[in-house]
Amino acid sequence: MIRAWMAQTTSGVWPSALGDPVTAAALRAMHSQPAAPWTIDRLAAEAGVSRPTLARRFTALVGRPPMAYLTWWRVIRAASLLRDTKDTLAAIAERVGYSSPYALSHAFEREFGTPPGRYREIVRSGASPAPTAASGRFFG
Repeated sequence: MIRAWMAQTTSGVWPSALGDPVTAAALRAMHSQPAAPWTIDRLAAEAGVSRPTLARRFTALVGRPPMAYLTWWRVIRAASLLRDTKDTLAAIAERVGYSSPYALSHAFEREFGTPPGRYREIVRSGASPAPTAASGRFFG
């Protein structure tokens, strides 16, 4: 399905980002191992380029720097786990690469505008998290 969509899609962020070998390598690394202790140095090595080259190309194609994207990806994964599992916040934090539930909670609230526990309550109640008008973040 993704391949078919990619073949038909000729504009937008993802076709360009995934078509660039440097950006695609960094994305592949982050998506395959979100909990790894990624640094800009490690991602650049994974992509086979210098840190400035990775930062420049990744930011231009994805719209945010690599480490900001990693933070976003980790909290998106955490939201999915909060929604789909009964795992504790500590277990989820470990799975997505945070050193503590507090660190995940802080990043999650910054991204979604609500703490992880409240997010879980909202999705479990059957309500659909909705974007706020001001931020575009998702919460109920």
